[in-house]
Amino acid sequence: ADAVFWLHATTAYIALRVSLELLFPTNIRGYTAQQYIVTLLHQAALLPLCLISWVAGLLPEAPVVVYLLTGAYLASDSLVNYTPVSGVVAGAERKPAFSWSVHAHHVLTVVLCALGPNLPGPLVAEGAIC
Repeated sequence: ADAVFWLHATTAYIALRVSLELLFPTNIRGYTAQQYIVTLLHQAALLPLCLISWVAGLLPEAPVVVYLLTGAYLASDSLVNYTPVSGVVAGAERKPAFSWSVHAHHVLTVVLCALGPNLPGPLVAEGAIC
């Protein structure tokens, strides 16, 4: 069930990133507008919403959702912005980006996010809050 949720979330993030790229095809200080928008949406809206829902008792599995959404967010960033796909997304006007260090960071974090929900209960919550 977690893997299916992660795949759906990754697909949704990719669709959002490509849509935003088409709507706002610009770079700001070396990053695309969609990178800023998706980052703000993930970190300033979705993660706090998960925390509030968890504290209010509306989403008891929120710590697991935080891990899965964060893994999906990073996987979508690597796939859209730091692979040959970025050349298609960037179009002819902008140079595509590729970075092994970004991929390494994202892959390690996605692996940690996949392992996180399998920790003992208190550690899942502690990791999600961090």
